[in-house]
Amino acid sequence: MGTQNSKSCIFCEILEGKREGNIIYQDDKIFAFHDLRKYGAQEHILICPKEHIKDVNSLNKSHIDLLNHMHNKGIQLLNEINPNAEKRFGFHLKLKMIDHLHLHAAIGPFGFFGDKIFYGMGLRTIEEQIELLKKI
Repeated sequence: MGTQNSKSCIFCEILEGKREGNIIYQDDKIFAFHDLRKYGAQEHILICPKEHIKDVNSLNKSHIDLLNHMHNKGIQLLNEINPNAEKRFGFHLKLKMIDHLHLHAAIGPFGFFGDKIFYGMGLRTIEEQIELLKKI
């Protein structure tokens, strides 16, 4: 279901079944799968829109409902794994390896490396992103 640039997008290929990726959830708007790298987290899930949206800089006010949906589903998926664990959600601004919007949803404990990945290195929380969009 991609749009621009989706032909060479790894996440679009996962969604279309052209590349291996264990999709653990999908509906008409989003899909989610386990990241191959946990980066020091107990669990690390990526939640992506089915529409090919390049990154957070491509978002506008009309995407707020989509972001809330991604966040709520992330909470549900992580609660199914460990309801009492510390959870973190965000978008990397500097460490972007894939040009397809994806929300990182992770469970701690995180340890030193996990703290750097899930708190530092240009991470913008979902709440911060939604607040920025409301101001547009």
